[in-house]
Amino acid sequence: MKTLKLFGLTLMAILLSVNFTSCSKDDDPTKDPEKLVGEWFCIHEKNWGEYDGEKYSEEDSYEFNKPKEDSMKWKIKEGNGKNEFIIEEYFYDGNKWRDDGDFTVRLDGKKIIMLDDYEEDDEYTIETTYELKGDNLKIKSTEKGNNWEDNYEVTFKKM
Repeated sequence: MKTLKLFGLTLMAILLSVNFTSCSKDDDPTKDPEKLVGEWFCIHEKNWGEYDGEKYSEEDSYEFNKPKEDSMKWKIKEGNGKNEFIIEEYFYDGNKWRDDGDFTVRLDGKKIIMLDDYEEDDEYTIETTYELKGDNLKIKSTEKGNNWEDNYEVTFKKM
């Protein structure tokens, strides 16, 4: 009986160690920035919220091989600081891609913190997060004010 108990404990230890080693964060750009660095094309976006009691919702999908007005793409590069990235933003307008400027962000866990031209404002709050799974990057953002709320969800595909 003692041998069976020892065998059971050994088997449990092996199973737990295999379980813990297989649960790594494979898509963590703070550990492997090259997973985030590159060109990303917006394939889907949703926007919904409420303003003065009026609810609204919009949704659109895009194809890389057939860009249409307002298609968006990002070029992401590593920034200067730890977990910092520079995002160059482009929009498709008038049958060509137009540079819409760039901005710098820092990743803090799953949160995205804007570093450029952003001032804290008592009138509203912004919370932005990301989720990276393989070649898909999903950005979620919520902005809240006194009588309004905007929610954005944008999905990018790595090119």
